[in-house]
Amino acid sequence: MIGALDRQTRLAVLTVAVCAALDGGASRRVMAARLAGLMIAVCAAVALTVVSPAHAASARDPKFQPNLEATVSYLEKVQQEDGGFAEPGTEPESDFTAWVSLALAAAGINPRDQTTAPQHWVGGHSSYTFLAELAHNASLTTDFERELLVVDAAGTSPHDFGGVDLAGEILKRQIASGIKAGEEILQKYRSHVERQIRLPLRVWRMGLLQLMAGCLAVWGIMWILTDMFPALDRLLGGF
Repeated sequence: MIGALDRQTRLAVLTVAVCAALDGGASRRVMAARLAGLMIAVCAAVALTVVSPAHAASARDPKFQPNLEATVSYLEKVQQEDGGFAEPGTEPESDFTAWVSLALAAAGINPRDQTTAPQHWVGGHSSYTFLAELAHNASLTTDFERELLVVDAAGTSPHDFGGVDLAGEILKRQIASGIKAGEEILQKYRSHVERQIRLPLRVWRMGLLQLMAGCLAVWGIMWILTDMFPALDRLLGGF
């Protein structure tokens, strides 16, 4: 699936994802969560690159097949007539539809073939056409990334999805993000160089004084314990 993308496009998707995960304004906890999500996404991408859909289908554990078939059947039943998917009681949305489309694609159903049973291509609406019709509404980088995965699963061109060049949009954001990230790193380096660090602090950061302080603290604790407990002093051989 994702292996069908050209090298430049794959690098763009992964680079933008990394930039988003390492957003400088995020807290450490948020950054850790983003990195965890990123690692899961990368592992999934690698798995999809190495394992073909046919091989993946044959490698499934038979005992899970009924659950898989039930899940696919449920998703197919709840698909809207316009080809989209939505939570019960809500209108179909592109992001929700894209994730369901990718899930069905993982089960071996091409997004262009994901239509409601009554339509069966008569109305020409599928999850693919639903997303293509709303492609012009995409504005965030993650929107283009998500739709690019659907396009790749469908085996169509990433340069014309409802008139939108998904790969081009991601590459534009990659260049902008790269320049901005470089400027921020350069500015932090300059401010770090301008800040003078006093000699005692620099010596402390070398670690030798920290080691000596730690040894002295351990020695002091042992001296107190042996003074309080003579038996311990005898056990240690006259500490």
